[in-house]
Amino acid sequence: MPNLDSTAPSENSHTFSIIPEWVLDHKELSHGAVRLYGILARYSDKKGVSWPSRTTLANRLRCTTMTIDRWATELVKAEALTVTRRKGKSEKHNLTNLWTIHKVPTSVLPPHKTSVSTLRTSVFRRTRTKELEPKKDTSSLLDELIQKETK
Repeated sequence: MPNLDSTAPSENSHTFSIIPEWVLDHKELSHGAVRLYGILARYSDKKGVSWPSRTTLANRLRCTTMTIDRWATELVKAEALTVTRRKGKSEKHNLTNLWTIHKVPTSVLPPHKTSVSTLRTSVFRRTRTKELEPKKDTSSLLDELIQKETK
């Protein structure tokens, strides 16, 4: 029997979502909130922004839109998601939300005036610049070691 659910991935689909470890291991996130993060990651662009409707998300996760709202609230409290509500031109019609997933908690992100290239925390493994740190002259280091050993 063919799969009639248009929101389910096809049999030939080999797509996936990456969920950061800190989201998977977060003590205050339910399994549904983690799954919602994964679905939003699947829809998101390079900046982490997506705009699926709450109904689409509810269909994908086989739940109600109220459950989507509850799981989204968990993700917002955990600083894994920002939800921007949008209104139409007439202010009477709602548009889909803008969902922005965060790969690191928002409390770790730098303020807008801070250059990301200068940020050094335990979350970032390396600086975010294309410039390499200047290499130390290994010949002078080797000379220092030899001098220490001969003393």
